Amino acid sequence: MPVTYIMVFLGALISSLLITPTIIRLAHKLNILDIPNPKNPGKIHKDPIALMGGLAIYLSILLISCIFLELSFKLVGIFISMTVLLALGIADDLRNLDYRFRLWVQFAVALAIIFILDIKIEFLADYPLIGYPLTLLWIIGVTNALNLMDNVDGATSGVSFLASAGLFIFAWINQDALSAVISLALAGSCLGFLYFNFKPASIFLGDTGSLLLGVTLATLALMETRYFSLSFNHALILPFVIGVPIFDTTLATLLRLYHRRPIYMADKSNLTYRLFEMGFSQVETVIIEYVMAVFFIGSGFLLWRSSPAQSLLIVLGVGSLAILFGLRCASAGKTEKKIATQRLVTSRARSRAHY
Repeated sequence: MPVTYIMVFLGALISSLLITPTIIRLAHKLNILDIPNPKNPGKIHKDPIALMGGLAIYLSILLISCIFLELSFKLVGIFISMTVLLALGIADDLRNLDYRFRLWVQFAVALAIIFILDIKIEFLADYPLIGYPLTLLWIIGVTNALNLMDNVDGATSGVSFLASAGLFIFAWINQDALSAVISLALAGSCLGFLYFNFKPASIFLGDTGSLLLGVTLATLALMETRYFSLSFNHALILPFVIGVPIFDTTLATLLRLYHRRPIYMADKSNLTYRLFEMGFSQVETVIIEYVMAVFFIGSGFLLWRSSPAQSLLIVLGVGSLAILFGLRCASAGKTEKKIATQRLVTSRARSRAHY
């Protein structure tokens, strides 16, 4: 690995470690805090926690990019997209914006990425009626998937670190310097931020961070599609690299539809709360999500280098495991309550027999 990339990663890591405490103090001074609310599934912490963690990640990436990258139209455009989503997140953290307004802003940013920056699913360039809608869905979907996943200390920042590290490896192998530097800067920034965001967290990403991470990862992933071909295995690489947020969003959406609840309303359908229902602690839950991320990313790399027949086996294997695990998560709580009830009945029966 070139020395430059090592410097990029270490620079982003150190920048994030230095900037984040300043953001924590600023958030407390301005009273931009996440207040605990036992009635809200997303606010299970005990003390007010600083928000705007995404600002620390953004500033770290911006600093490193200014040092190591030459100014270009695409670079400026990417940072404008990131800045708009960052501003949207800050406004949402402060004002709790209507979800429809957030979607319209994301829609506008996605259109700009596609038609102004010309960043899209490249292997579908000859099929615009399919490629453009799928690219639009990808950007908005990944952005909201990262936002939806941000519900426990260290989950989103850690999974984003792993995903951006995976995207860096793709970019490095393909000698794509722009994507490689931004991906590695994102990885270093997320890792530095994770030091303050892991349980017990002293700062949260907030919508400021989750929306920023979502649009950045979605854009970086699209930039790598120029090196993919229109094939079964290459078409599934990107969903695998960002597999955990996609799995989480799919699980939550299906459960909300099944229970006839609005898909945009916060509840306990997410992967995090399903794992809580299965008896795992916060730290254990986050580690499980990290392991899942590594598994999905590793499967993505296998797809990249596999034949069609091998790819089919990989997809069938990963898909089967994901479905089985999803079904187990969906039934979480019911199974545990049933076991607890059976134990209680057995205990009472033994007590009666004893007397």
